[in-house]
Amino acid sequence: MRNAYYILVFLTYVLLNGCTETERLDGEGILRMKVNVDSSIKVVTSRTVTDDEQAELEKNCEVRLYNGKGLIRYYKGLSEVPEELQLKSGSYNVKVTAGDSVPASFDKTYYKGMVPFEITNGTVTEQNVKCSIANVLSTVSFSDNVNELFKNYTMTVYTKFGSLDFTQENVGAIGYYMLSEGDSSLKWKFTGVLQNEKEFEKEGEVLAESATHYTFKLNFVDDIEDGGASLQVTVDETPLETIEDEVEVKQRPSFRGVGFDFGTPYIYALNAASELSFKIAVTSALTEATLACDKLTEWGFSGNTLQLANLGEDEISALAANGLQIVSAFDETTKAGVLTLTLTSSLVGKMTTAETSYAFALSAIDAEGLSNTGILSIVVSNASVLTKDVVVGDVWSSRAELRGEIIHETTEPLSFNYRKKGESNWTNVEAVKGEDGVTFTTKLTGLEDGTEYQYQALAGNTPSAVVCSFTTEEAAQLPNSGFENWSGSSPLWVYGEGEAMFWDSGNKGSSKMNINVTTYIDRVGLNGGKRAAQLKSQFVSFLGIGKFAAGNLFTGKFVGVEDGTQGILDFGREFASRPSELSIWYRATLGTIDYSETVDAPKGIQDTAIVYVALTDWDKPIVVHTKDKTTLFSKDDSKIIAYGELIIDGNVNAWTEHKIKLEYRRKDVKPKYILVVASASKYGDYYTGSTGSTMWLDDLELIYE
Repeated sequence: MRNAYYILVFLTYVLLNGCTETERLDGEGILRMKVNVDSSIKVVTSRTVTDDEQAELEKNCEVRLYNGKGLIRYYKGLSEVPEELQLKSGSYNVKVTAGDSVPASFDKTYYKGMVPFEITNGTVTEQNVKCSIANVLSTVSFSDNVNELFKNYTMTVYTKFGSLDFTQENVGAIGYYMLSEGDSSLKWKFTGVLQNEKEFEKEGEVLAESATHYTFKLNFVDDIEDGGASLQVTVDETPLETIEDEVEVKQRPSFRGVGFDFGTPYIYALNAASELSFKIAVTSALTEATLACDKLTEWGFSGNTLQLANLGEDEISALAANGLQIVSAFDETTKAGVLTLTLTSSLVGKMTTAETSYAFALSAIDAEGLSNTGILSIVVSNASVLTKDVVVGDVWSSRAELRGEIIHETTEPLSFNYRKKGESNWTNVEAVKGEDGVTFTTKLTGLEDGTEYQYQALAGNTPSAVVCSFTTEEAAQLPNSGFENWSGSSPLWVYGEGEAMFWDSGNKGSSKMNINVTTYIDRVGLNGGKRAAQLKSQFVSFLGIGKFAAGNLFTGKFVGVEDGTQGILDFGREFASRPSELSIWYRATLGTIDYSETVDAPKGIQDTAIVYVALTDWDKPIVVHTKDKTTLFSKDDSKIIAYGELIIDGNVNAWTEHKIKLEYRRKDVKPKYILVVASASKYGDYYTGSTGSTMWLDDLELIYE
């Protein structure tokens, strides 16, 4: 049985006609968007994508539209992208993905594209988005003497999570890889059996970037009679080219570490002197770029802010003399470029004379006006432990799990210091070493919600040089959870004048027949409340056309109409906290089912009511089309993080409190949406229930551990 609710909508075509485009804008703007999935790739060895594969890419591609507050629209399949969208003026980004994002494959490719745009009042914005290859590609070629010298052999090219084998049986195959976060290399290993039965093995790696093709060329250059051959491996690196008449996608400049994750601190031991390189990657010419640190003049530079873009030879030489090397590369044809910066060993030697930390602030602007900023953190320390960032799912409203890592062997006791940000005194708690002997953790309880905390790992009395932070979830509540605020009359809205909509109901449809299926009554509730919601199931009709409609409430919004009478709904509201229970006050009168369109609830049996709550990591509200029952909400949806429900199967004459317990299926992710649905007739989505059923609801409260 499916627990969902459809709202019955009766709207005539007159509501949708008679508006000019300018009138519909109403001070906003219109986006007309064209999306193209480009599956054509120019590489040395080509793979032709069939028409069926291209159609499948377009059918399953995902289009996400963002504003400054996050995701606002989601579509799966190019056919679902509307011809135009009415949007408020402001800045937006559209992100498109298609294909299969798997660690390694010979036939599964992944495509993506992202482009920013602006919406202006009263204008129509035309926006083209190209979705192009995002994989790292590899091919392998073997010289003739490989076949002569070996009975069999395998060249394995692999990443942290996926590997592919290249042999004489699949010469010319293309390997497609997705680099995981923090992984920036393709590793390779050649193994074989010589003609004299001896085994041979050699391995290595190459730094890799997405949308780049790496060709490994293998050749034996020495005599191999005694098994001591010298294998020569050369790697050609080629940025991928797409067909010339595609729309060019521009992304803002990005910062990348060479062999390390730019977003995490880079650790140096005292008196270390190994060089460190990082890059600024652009899709338009780099016009402005700076590097700032309050120690630069101390290290011999002319100032604490250095200009990096469009430098002359003398300026580049002056920076190099103080230990900062700059190499610039830009392709005028593809408009792609990379500025590589290297902190040389001479500069690093100046930085590592004492335990400390540095913050290098980077900024970059390209010819399209797109900009980005970032921080490169460098820590100098001989401490035995390193403070690690918390795992997102481990931080709740009143508890969190801290993590550290042993970087030098130690017998000292492990612990953590923590405090609220801004406080001077630390609280110390013991840590527990993990089974791997490297990581260690501790669990904090009794924390304040919505509060930022700092923490650092310790070995004995020596703290890590890295201090990390986290912010506890807010113990957020549902707006208008006592249903005190209402506005309008036909339809009657579940929010007050000037307030943002959070709750909606079937009133928008049934009000066309002068009926509101959801209203309010007077009731003295908690915290001085004076109203409660009344959900009354009814049969509504107009000009001889009618349907059963259940009294209902849900977190979401009625967003449109199709086929004249069928509604389109968005189920769910943005929500990022994780409560343990939903407390409700309710009472109910349940009649005998007198309208039925499902065998699960035939006429003549007692009606049932339902209240359920779900926390999900949907990328957008779930879209429900009332004419198509395949789009019903399912509590078995894999995107549901936590779920709980109350089934009411009899009359409840007095106001009663019930706590709906949320059962968490996943605790490693944060929710993005909350869905709360209440229906006086459980099978209202099938136009089934009793006209004698009414449920009253009041004083909803989310409870946190």
